[in-house]
Formats: sequence, C-alpha cells, structure tokens
Amino acid sequence: MCGICGFVSRDPRPIEPAVRRMMRHMVHRGPDDDGYVEVPLDHGGDAATAGLGFRRLAILDLSPAGHQPMTNPATGDWMVFNGEIYNFRSLREELEAEGVVFSGTSDTEVLLHSLSRWQERALAKAQGMYGVAFYHAASRRLLLARDPLGIKPLYVAALPDRLLFASEVRALAASGAVPMEVDVGGIAGMLAYGAIQSPRTVFRHVRSFPAGHFQWLDAAAAGGGQPPPPRPFWTFPKPRPAGSVTAGAAATEVGRLLRESVQRHLVADVPVGVLLSAGID
Repeated sequence: MCGICGFVSRDPRPIEPAVRRMMRHMVHRGPDDDGYVEVPLDHGGDAATAGLGFRRLAILDLSPAGHQPMTNPATGDWMVFNGEIYNFRSLREELEAEGVVFSGTSDTEVLLHSLSRWQERALAKAQGMYGVAFYHAASRRLLLARDPLGIKPLYVAALPDRLLFASEVRALAASGAVPMEVDVGGIAGMLAYGAIQSPRTVFRHVRSFPAGHFQWLDAAAAGGGQPPPPRPFWTFPKPRPAGSVTAGAAATEVGRLLRESVQRHLVADVPVGVLLSAGID
C-alpha cells in the first residue's frame, strides 16, 4: 500500500502546500519515503501546473532507485504509482530487448518505461492492481488510470478552476482546496444498499475514478476547457459457450490460474504474510 495525490491548477501558488497536506494525511499508507514534483501542462498555448505527491511503502527494490515520483531520464516523463505489477519481469525483458536500460529492480520503473514507450497501450499489457498518474513530457499531458477491477483506490475532485486526485477521500479533504459538501445521493445509496454506489462518495465534488479506465489531462483540466472523459482499456471477457469445456478441464484450468496468481502475489523484497478470511469449503 502506497499513496498518490496531485493538484492541477493555472495558479501554481496553492499547489505544493495542498499536495503536501494530502501527503501528510497518507503517512499510514507509506511510512518509508515521500516525494514531490511539479510539471507543466499545456492546452493550445494555455498553461497550467500539476503537482504530484507520493507516500511510499517499500515492497520491491528497497533502495533509493525505487523512490517516487520517479522520472525517466531519457524522456523527462514522471510517474507516481500505488500498486503492484505482477508481470513486471516479462515486461522488463520485453523493454530490455527494445534497448531500455534500467537503474533499479522495481515494478514501478518497469511501468514507467512501459508508459513512456507505449503510453495508454501499456495498461492492457500490465497485469496487476494500481492507481497511477503518469506525466508525458513530450505532450505535456497527465495520464490517470486505475486497474481493471478497481482494487486500488483513486478519487478525483474536478472543479471549475482546478482538479485534484488522491488515493483517499480524506486526503482530498485535507488539501483545503476541495469544498466538502455532502452528497445526499451518496448517503442515500449507502443507506439503501449498505455501501456507497460508485462513482459517488459522501461528498458532492469527489468521485471515484472508474476501474479499468484511463484519462488524459492537460491544462484544460484547470478550467477553461473540457478534458476528454475517462475511456475504458479493459472489459470483462465473454464467457465460454455452455458445454464447450468439460468439468475436469475447467477444474484443471482454475487450479493452474490459482497457483499462478498466488505465485505472482508472492514476489517481494520483504517478508510476505498470508491472511485468510472465512474458510475454504
């Protein structure tokens, strides 16, 4: 668990103080390290600034090479990333075959170089759980994305003159830049169904970023224009036709996938623990 946050505005003055307040309210998500960077955004000559903040819980590559925000020195791209990429080793081999040189061993660096090379197409190649903000220096745009099943949280507050995002709603509240007005519809959904219905939250200006989607943001996100809405990069696979697979073959395939999934989850540079809730029937 780590924490990411960011603030996009045409006025750079409130950005860093607000982002650092959000970072302080996510220390519990990442007690090992933190970082901050500002990058320029552009939209048809209109300029804005994005501040990116991070709190780190070190799991892979405990060295300073895993520090975030992480930059690609060859392109000037930046990224903050909360999550894990389970197939990062195979992606790394693919990138190295194309000439990419790595300085560390983290899945973060692999995802950064994947996005630098393939942009949003990298999301379909990456297998994992994540919330990510990636700055593409060449186009001066910011990419927000969330994993296909929405395992990792990502919340956005889009206001007329600014946009903020964070891994937690209370971090956005701590920014001091988001009006925390109650969303009656969000409260009603919680009372009716026992949980708030996504994308709503209990606050009117805060929404959950949709799972399996990405969104490119430029200076228009800071007001004066309408950024393109989030777009899907993943959908649920279609079920196989009835009778197309036997019960024995299905059991074998489920067992293989389960073993493969557990093996991928055990990749870490720190001790790994297992917590089983309920039981195995």
